[in-house]
Amino acid sequence: MIGLLRGLWRLLAIIDLLLISVPLYLLSWLPWRGRHPVSRLFHPWCRAMVRALGVDLRLHQHHREPLPSRYILIANHPSAFEDVGIPALFDVVSLAKWDVQNWWLVGRIARAAGTLFVKRDDADSRRAAREAMVAAVRGGDNLALYPEGGCKGRRLHHEFRSGAFDVAMQTGVPILPLFLQYEAQDVFEWREP
Repeated sequence: MIGLLRGLWRLLAIIDLLLISVPLYLLSWLPWRGRHPVSRLFHPWCRAMVRALGVDLRLHQHHREPLPSRYILIANHPSAFEDVGIPALFDVVSLAKWDVQNWWLVGRIARAAGTLFVKRDDADSRRAAREAMVAAVRGGDNLALYPEGGCKGRRLHHEFRSGAFDVAMQTGVPILPLFLQYEAQDVFEWREP
């Protein structure tokens, strides 16, 4: 009986994701000046994606004070799941690698939602991304980015890229550190084939 209820719950979560995804995808094709309507629905869409994937996503806070009203969230990046997991928990605009915007469904919706993109190996792209991040923060958005510069697995990489720190210094908006840990690490860890 419990298995049947879990299966039904998962089916409802998938239907919910489809009911949100289809209109968002169609809306993402509309030209828009200013903040695109998809940006208001991106966070609920991310939560629907988490439910449809069957992930039990939890936030454990050691610091009990309320979050600052504006922040730059920096986190480790063990997998691709964070691209929907972080916005499911936090109201943020993310910085993602350039290729993500070309992903069929997720890329189109993320682009319309205001996700910023960067070619990590291109100095001009990094400079443009940094300027876009400063503009986003000055425009009132919170940011989420991964200073390791990509998915690095379960260990923190020793070299961090400085973009998040530069943006914090230019805008005066504090950095909110976040460490991601998966109970089922082998399921989520990004690995080269």
